[in-house]
Amino acid sequence: MNRLKNPLRPVLQRTISRARPVDRHVATRVLLLGFGITPEPKQDELLDTIRIRSEGRFANNAGFRTPKKKYSSRHTVDAFFEPGIPTIYDYHIVVVSKEAVRYCKSLLSDKKDDFVSLMRAAFPGTLVVPIIGGNRNYESWVPSIDNLKERNGDSLKLRARHWAFPFMKKYERNFTWKAHADFSIASYDDEGAKRFVATNIADNPIAFETFLGNGRTIFLPFYNFETDGEESAFLRELIDSIERRYKVPKEKAVPSWASRPDYRLPSEEDLDKQARSLEQERSTLTRIRSILWLDGIELVNSVAETLTWLGLECQVKEAEGRHDVEIRERALHGIMEVKGLSGYANLDGIRQLLDWYGEAIKEDINVKGIFLVNDFREIEPELRQSKMVETIKDGQYPFTKEAERIAMNNDFCLITTYQLFKVVKLRMSGTFDKSDLLGRLKKTKGVFQLEG
Repeated sequence: MNRLKNPLRPVLQRTISRARPVDRHVATRVLLLGFGITPEPKQDELLDTIRIRSEGRFANNAGFRTPKKKYSSRHTVDAFFEPGIPTIYDYHIVVVSKEAVRYCKSLLSDKKDDFVSLMRAAFPGTLVVPIIGGNRNYESWVPSIDNLKERNGDSLKLRARHWAFPFMKKYERNFTWKAHADFSIASYDDEGAKRFVATNIADNPIAFETFLGNGRTIFLPFYNFETDGEESAFLRELIDSIERRYKVPKEKAVPSWASRPDYRLPSEEDLDKQARSLEQERSTLTRIRSILWLDGIELVNSVAETLTWLGLECQVKEAEGRHDVEIRERALHGIMEVKGLSGYANLDGIRQLLDWYGEAIKEDINVKGIFLVNDFREIEPELRQSKMVETIKDGQYPFTKEAERIAMNNDFCLITTYQLFKVVKLRMSGTFDKSDLLGRLKKTKGVFQLEG
């Protein structure tokens, strides 16, 4: 289906050209990066577009714009953009199209410093990005990002308390999702949850805000519109919603040039580095905490990151059709099976570990089997023990007696994510270190005991 022409565009362009000049110092400055259309700017707004020049359709129905066929994949920038991107110091809001993310990552990567400056600017800059896949599409140029996992779905749970809800609800039929952030929002408090726009049915964010400095990145799910007019209307409402939420009053506005290096104080760069480091640390700690509520591959990845944070050399092996995590330390060679459960551990998981152990012991007779479970994961960790007793009388641990017997017979260590979480807390307090953990894992036959 070809893109529909807007017969009013020439009229709109003449009207805009005759409008009274806008004071750039007080206007909201907006850049649409990689779009082929421009919504009509408001009176107090400067709106620039770096256009996509070509028309057509994606072969995979991902959208209605694609590079011209005469260009090779090495020259997609020439097919899509007018030459060069103005410095993003000059804008309050930058909206990036899904086509730009898909085809022009190298061009965006070259402007990474400008995107960072937008986040650090004296004015509250906003970068809007559609999520079209995993981290590889963003890690080289997005200033602040939570880990993204590639998934697919068409069900959105919009959060009514988020400021974007009214216009997101209006355009809900135009959204699907191609990736989600690698954590669940289930344990976030009301204040923290305000940054989530939408989740999937598993409570993974598929639209959310990430803050850095004075700015923010707003990640949106994948969107599609049939015509220029529909997309233009959506962009207009998106920009209006951001302005209503974040626009600084005229009397508090700071000129864009104030963010340039020449006008920053010497200590600001150090503070910026500290802020970036704190933001990264916060994201890491959130992923570590997520071992208390995740399951599946997300849990496996978070467990591996937790072990790495604790100083252990480990690798995720799940994608290879083997055990989930492998620890490779001089003091301990361990293979780990990781399970997120709604209840206690039955025999299936530990039998699976037993199978992997049978293969691993052929290469290393000293290999250690470790079975880690996130038991009763929907329940607050402190309440899980009482839930276990309620489920099975005299059930001291979230493992069946048969599972304990198999562990004892094969020198396996049985451990819960809550115990691992407590190890992290002890490590932070300085009362437990890497060697303590390795020694305890290695010598444990049966259920891991943190005390004593």
